[in-house]
Amino acid sequence: MRNFLLTRMDDKNQTDRKKRFGEVEAQFISLPLIEVVSSFEWTDERLTELKQTQWLLFSSQYGVRAFFETAKQSHKWTEIKTIMGVKKIACVGKYTALALQKEGFETSFVPSVANIDTLIEEWMNHSEWRCDHGIWVNGDQLTHRFDMDPSRFIDWEMYRNQCPIDAPIQLKELLQQVTITDYFVSSPSIWRRFYEVAKSFPAISHIHFYVLGKKTAEAILTDLPKAQITFVK
Repeated sequence: MRNFLLTRMDDKNQTDRKKRFGEVEAQFISLPLIEVVSSFEWTDERLTELKQTQWLLFSSQYGVRAFFETAKQSHKWTEIKTIMGVKKIACVGKYTALALQKEGFETSFVPSVANIDTLIEEWMNHSEWRCDHGIWVNGDQLTHRFDMDPSRFIDWEMYRNQCPIDAPIQLKELLQQVTITDYFVSSPSIWRRFYEVAKSFPAISHIHFYVLGKKTAEAILTDLPKAQITFVK
């Protein structure tokens, strides 16, 4: 029996199981190693920055969720919604675009490949999208930053990506009881959380890793140079 581990948040794990691995015959195990906590305050200064910007760039679905959760809780929501109606929006991929669409906003730019590097490269190198003012909507663990003039481009850290407090203990107990044969790894940060617990278990060298993005694959191969990896979209 194949034991397939999924470690994003429960709703994402359910989606991954249906859309990415629907034809895989295995026992799927959901153990979130991520929780997202909004960490943004809609001050007058932020509202002014939003008014002045031409573009908003979203690095993930979590950024979209945090943006609108905090905005709707703010007494400035009506004004924010009106301002957003005239802004151009770029995002990292189709699922982030769908999250924006559910909030009632269409994107003007989505890169050819759903990763941050491609978003930055294609958007920055496309003369049609150059602008004087832009806002980069991201989380606390995003390491990618534009090589840009801070007077023209602003970073908005919308959320914290953290490990649930009990997750490491739960993961250790799981690995003691079950041999994981397959594991979908969606980001370097989730890999680091998994590996910190799992590195003492020799059986992880036999796991087949399904990976989202080359950065995630590089993180795995740094720790497990002989890891079996399959890229998924």
